[in-house]
Order: sequence, then C-alpha cells, then structure tokens
Amino acid sequence: MKVTEKEGKWTDEEMMEEIQTMIFGGSDTSAIILSFATVMLAMHQGIQEKLFKEMCDIFGNTDRDPTLDDLTRMDYLERVIKETMRLFPIAPVLVRQVHEDIKIRDIVIPQGSELLIPVHFIHRNPKHWPDPLKFDPDRFLPEEIEKRPRYCYMPFSIPPRNCIGLSFAMMSMKVSLSNIIRNFRIISTQHKSVESIKLRINIVIASKDGYGVTLKPRK
Repeated sequence: MKVTEKEGKWTDEEMMEEIQTMIFGGSDTSAIILSFATVMLAMHQGIQEKLFKEMCDIFGNTDRDPTLDDLTRMDYLERVIKETMRLFPIAPVLVRQVHEDIKIRDIVIPQGSELLIPVHFIHRNPKHWPDPLKFDPDRFLPEEIEKRPRYCYMPFSIPPRNCIGLSFAMMSMKVSLSNIIRNFRIISTQHKSVESIKLRINIVIASKDGYGVTLKPRK
C-alpha cells in the first residue's frame, strides 16, 4: 500500500493482485493444515486440554472475537500449529534452480541444475527430531529451537523465496483454531496414529482418506 499510495510505483490494480496472491497463498493451504491439526488434537486429548486452558486464560468466559493482541499471547497454540506443520508440511517438496556452481564437500552441483528439497523427510529426520512421529508442541519452545539447525524446519520454505502468505496464514490459523477449541471439544478421529495417516501429494500434501473428526459443543 505504501508503494502504491505514497511512492506511486504500483497501480491500484497491481496492489490488488499482490493482496489476492497473499490471501490465496494463505487460505486453502491453511484449511488443510487446520484439518491435520484437528486430527492431532483428537488423538492427543491432553494437549487439547492444555490448549483449551490457554484460551480460557486469554478470553475468560467471554465469547468476543480475538484481537491482534490476543493472537500474540497464543504461544501454545502457535506451537501446536508449528508441530502440525512439521509432521504435515503443506509443501512436502521444494524446487530450486541453481544459478551458479555450488560445491558441497566433494560434490559440485552445476549451474542450471534443479534441486528437489524433501521437506517432508527433513521434518521427520530422527537426527534432528527424536521420536519424529510423536506429536509434541514443546519441540518449539525457544530453548528447543536453539538446539536445532536453522534449516531442518521449513514449512513455509526459506528466505529469500519463502511463502508470501506466511504471516496471514499463521494469523488466520490462530483465529480459526482458537474459535474451534473455545466452542467445541474434538472428541475423536477416524485415524488411530500418525503412522496410519496415508498421504497424497498434488502440489500440496493432504490426507488420502480425509480427516474425519467428531466435535462436541462445550456449552
């Protein structure tokens, strides 16, 4: 908006196109991640109750909509979302083109090559993620993050070409999942374990057999 209105470098149409790209990039993909998150919370009732307690601490007995300040206080919810994206990264494979020769140890990757980065396997690598199929939001406590290499976690890709909808996606997922948890208890799912979830890839990752969760109103 600054580039459009103050600097005059973009037209209104160009600004709208950029906004639409961000919203598109952070909507359908967010819905899939939220679906996996509800499955994980159905499997892990203790984590769900801890998350509900965080919502009670923030909202009390009110039914008001979340504010931006509320979203910044949702630390445990953010860890739940991040752990969901670790196990089920929306982009399981990233593609990059090599612009100049790169030497890694004794191997030279020549200019013009295309690299496939297997995000799904990196996120489940036991070298960096002990008991990798265990759903544990506390992996994303600050002190735990410090122990790991920076690029063993890349659900939104990595700079300089990371996801343009990153901030929008995280905010929208916090709003959606917080409203679900405040109003419903996720009591069951058709899936029995992380291992049992069959995945399909069509640009983005998804559950081959759907998500199948059962909700019960809290009130």
